[in-house]
Amino acid sequence: MLAFLPERFLDAIRKINQNKLYELRLRVGMPTMVRMGEAYTYLSEYGLTDCREDGIVATKEDLEEAVMAAGKYSIYAIEEQLKQGFLTTENGVRIGIAGRFITENGKMIVVRDYSSLCIRVPHEILGSAWKLYNACFPKGLIHLLIVSPPGQGKTTILRDLCRTLSENNLYNVLV
Repeated sequence: MLAFLPERFLDAIRKINQNKLYELRLRVGMPTMVRMGEAYTYLSEYGLTDCREDGIVATKEDLEEAVMAAGKYSIYAIEEQLKQGFLTTENGVRIGIAGRFITENGKMIVVRDYSSLCIRVPHEILGSAWKLYNACFPKGLIHLLIVSPPGQGKTTILRDLCRTLSENNLYNVLV
C-alpha cells in the first residue's frame, strides 16, 4: 500500500504494526512522525521511537521520489491532483503535499520543491457507519453531509456507509 515510499522508510514500516498506522508525516530535514491510533511518535530505522533524534530524517530527494513513484513516474498523469495540493494513490492512500506552488495569472500551474508530505493510510472498519445508516436511511436515500476535523474518520465512515447501502439495498454505489 505504501510501496511508493523510498526503501529505507519501507524497511522501518515493516517493523511496526501496520494495522494501527494511520498517518506518516515526512518533512525535509525533520524526523518522520507517525500516527499510530491516536498517538504520534517517530519512525526510526528500528521501528517506532519516542526519541526525536532517532527518527528517520526525510530529504528533498525522498519526497520527490515518493511523489514520482506514487504517480507511477508520470507527472502528467497526476498534474491536476498536484495543483490541488494532494495526490490519491490507486489503493486510497492520500498524500497531502506542501511545497512551492507556481502560479500564473492567479492560476495554479505546478508544485515544486516539495517540503512535506502528509500521508493518510485508509482503514476499513466494518460496521462503523451502522448507526448513521439506521438513523438517516430508514425510508431510503437522502442527502447527507459528513463534516468533521481532519483525521476523524470521514472517509472511513463514508466507505462503510457505501458498503452498507450497497449490501442492504442492492444499490450500485461508487465513491
